[in-house]
Amino acid sequence: MGIKLTYSFTPYVAGPYSTDLACDYYANADKVEALNSNYKLTIQETSILDKIKNCLDIYERMTLMEAASTAVYLKQHNPQLSDDDLFVALKQLKPHLTDSDRIVGITKAKALLFEPEYLTDEIKQELATWDNIT
Repeated sequence: MGIKLTYSFTPYVAGPYSTDLACDYYANADKVEALNSNYKLTIQETSILDKIKNCLDIYERMTLMEAASTAVYLKQHNPQLSDDDLFVALKQLKPHLTDSDRIVGITKAKALLFEPEYLTDEIKQELATWDNIT
């Protein structure tokens, strides 16, 4: 989403996964748990995290988090994918998710990836419609 990471990710069971990040996490579990870091977020990183916080409802349902994170991953690696093609790819990778979770996940991914200047009234209305369904 714009935060520069040194980790590479691949699609996995519950969304994008990085073996190297998992190893670093487990090697530094005490620091992670204590939120102990000297790293200072940039203004851009804070803005990106604010976008994620605005999609808090994905944290309430793991299937939505899985759908949204996988849709973000797929869209970033294949920006030309139409919504229909993204739905099909998500269905192939995540057959256990419901169609509703896939659609809401794609909509959340669009909200996370879109820059504010591209959020037209039509897109805002679509997001609101899907938010009211869940």
